[in-house]
Amino acid sequence: MSGSGMRSSKNIHLEDSRTRLWPCTGEGIRENELELVSYVSESAWKIEVVPDKSFASSVCDEIVFSLNEFLEDGESCSMGLAGGSTPGVVYRSLSRPPYTEQVPWDRMRLFLGDERFVPEENDQSNYRMIRETMLNSLAHTGVEVHSLDTSLTTPEESAAKYDSLLRSFGFSLQRGLQLVLLGLGEDGHTASLFPGGTLQTDQTRLVGASRNPSDHTERISLSGPFLQAS
Repeated sequence: MSGSGMRSSKNIHLEDSRTRLWPCTGEGIRENELELVSYVSESAWKIEVVPDKSFASSVCDEIVFSLNEFLEDGESCSMGLAGGSTPGVVYRSLSRPPYTEQVPWDRMRLFLGDERFVPEENDQSNYRMIRETMLNSLAHTGVEVHSLDTSLTTPEESAAKYDSLLRSFGFSLQRGLQLVLLGLGEDGHTASLFPGGTLQTDQTRLVGASRNPSDHTERISLSGPFLQAS
């Protein structure tokens, strides 16, 4: 979820160890309805359209189920968080009962899928949005959070630092995050991978710098190949 609408589905039991929640606008989607697209296997996707009033709870149900499924097989679980305006309602719900009691947050590692190259206190900062809608309420849980350092001189430096951080946890183009929340913008971008850019096919980096061609803002984003590995 990183831009326009993140679409949601209740209690989808995924068969694969990888999940992506995409905001999609599809034909037949009526006003006040949302759609969740969940990655099930190499060739299968689960799509369900729900009323927008069920959006937050539907997505939270899916997230909680997936996180606990992953945690059955490991000591910790990694999740990539989407930015933009849509995810806030999901993050608020996820940080409140009953969901706070349904996830062992002290076993979670949270990363950002992308970020604008602005200070953390800027109102355009994805980290600020995530902190205000979710992390402040989870501060007592021991959840591990890794934001991008946008205080450096260039977005390329910030991207390289985050790339090194991810590699220090053993992530690579062959081993991605266990759960990633993504969105789909009106121009077709996801995370901060914009049409015509090179980062979506870069086979050397987990994280790179990009630029939004519509407003020329500098971004940092997980690369296409790393998202594909997730």
